[in-house]
Amino acid sequence: MIKARMISLRQTACRRAGLSTAIHPHLQGSRTAAIAAFFLAALLLTACQRGRATYMRQQLAHLQALNQADSLLTDDSLAQALALYFDNHGTPNEQMEAHYLLGRTYADRGEAPAAIAAYHDAIDRADTTAADCNYSQLWRVYSQIANVFYQQNLMDDFLYSLNKSIFFAKMCNDTLTVLGLQAHKMTAYERLNMPDSVLSIYKYVNKGLCDKGFSQYAAAYSVFAINSFLQKGQLEEARNCIRFYEEETGFFDETGNIEKGREVFFNYRGRYHLAKQQYDSAYHYFRKELEEGRDHNNQNAASKGLAQIFLQTGHPDSAAIYALYSYAMNDSTYAQMATQEVERTHKLYNYSRHQHIAQQEKIRANKERDKFMITLCIIIIMALVASVVIWHLITKRKADRERFLTIKARLLETEDEKRVLTAQRDNLVLLKRTLDKTAEYAEALKQHEDELVNLIATKDKIIVKLKSEMDLYTKWGSISKNKKRDVSSATHTTIQQLVNRRATLSDEEWILIETMLQEELPSLFHFLNTYKSSIGMKGYRICLLLRMSVRVKDIALMLNVQPSYISKVSTNILWILWKVTGSSKDLKKKLMNV
Repeated sequence: MIKARMISLRQTACRRAGLSTAIHPHLQGSRTAAIAAFFLAALLLTACQRGRATYMRQQLAHLQALNQADSLLTDDSLAQALALYFDNHGTPNEQMEAHYLLGRTYADRGEAPAAIAAYHDAIDRADTTAADCNYSQLWRVYSQIANVFYQQNLMDDFLYSLNKSIFFAKMCNDTLTVLGLQAHKMTAYERLNMPDSVLSIYKYVNKGLCDKGFSQYAAAYSVFAINSFLQKGQLEEARNCIRFYEEETGFFDETGNIEKGREVFFNYRGRYHLAKQQYDSAYHYFRKELEEGRDHNNQNAASKGLAQIFLQTGHPDSAAIYALYSYAMNDSTYAQMATQEVERTHKLYNYSRHQHIAQQEKIRANKERDKFMITLCIIIIMALVASVVIWHLITKRKADRERFLTIKARLLETEDEKRVLTAQRDNLVLLKRTLDKTAEYAEALKQHEDELVNLIATKDKIIVKLKSEMDLYTKWGSISKNKKRDVSSATHTTIQQLVNRRATLSDEEWILIETMLQEELPSLFHFLNTYKSSIGMKGYRICLLLRMSVRVKDIALMLNVQPSYISKVSTNILWILWKVTGSSKDLKKKLMNV
């Protein structure tokens, strides 16, 4: 009844709208097309999903192939993408495999805590209650966890994970793998210094492998037993293991050289001969280990063995040399231990991964903040100290400069006084030569001359003292030595233009030269003016031009004299000013130093 009423209402509505109650052929075709489009879109979506699933499984298989080929896995973005995808779309076995490969990638990148976290995620994804659980993959996960703990030197955690790996390997009925994993437990017991446990496992593994026909593998694992037999003093058993290892492993070539990386066997062989007091053989194998095993462990063990030989044979000097070398190698080995990484990995295993990461980030942030604050404080303190030191140096340099200038002014003043006294003494000498003097007058002149000589000597002492004080400032860098002052290029150009005229200079031109040099060479100008009356005007002008490096023949033209006159006047000036003989070149050198 309800259905009939609904049909009636639809017909009534259609009639009111002016529509037929029958389905129009075009509308019927549109409906069919819509349904077909819906199913086509569904098929395309399903195909895309299947295509993506196929692609992701191919990527997973590719990454697993690289892992089985022992290739280095460093692309964590691909491994993370695979783990994320199979967590939402994969089976438990696929999820376990994806997280396992992510852990392998982190391990290859050296990120041990992240690797352990990924391995535990793989274990969490495994469904051990399912009939198709991939136990083969599961024992590999635990084996990789054990490997990380072994590298971090966490032997208890290593043994726990290895036992879990052995348990799931037994679930696969993989006897050879079980025996191999059991053999690896010997490495932990060896590090824990438990020789009895090592030998117990060795006997079990050796029997199982030999019974299965894998004597080569059994011989390879016998190397762990050799050390334990030596520790317990069971030399005969150690000798049997050595022979078994040499004959069955295939690690040796025709000349007795062992494969690279297995040189520790030479140490066991040397220790065996040392225990038997066969010193020549022991020395041979320890030297062989020292020469071929270049890592710190072999170098340490070999040098220790050689030291024991020389100590037992009565050669203390040689024993001391190898003992010191062993000590150095032991320090180098210890320096390579990653203690902080071990602590972080252990904490990650014992506590929640997320809590540990958050804690580590907080610690890292605090350390960075503390490091920044300490660095900032150090910078501020250093800046303050530097400011004080610079201020002190500037103040001291300023005071030294003022003292230097005071001494220099006093030196110039003293030198001027000396020159005046020297001129007076020279005039007195000339006066004594020209006058026909009485004995009384001669005595007075002699007394006056002695006074002048004493005063000049006093001035010399003062000059020497002042120069030594100035040298102290310049010697220690408090006052930089002044460079030899020279005139400007404009002055050089002006004088060169006057020289190029090759004519006698006028009074106005001489005044121009004197004015320029007075401004730029005040010390020379002051010095020459002091002796201007003694050397004469022409001598004075010759000195100015020589100081400007004007040639003698050009000076002669500018003064309207002969070049020989310039040479004669230069010789006289040298005697008057410095009491030395020489040429115009010597006078120029003296003037350059004024």
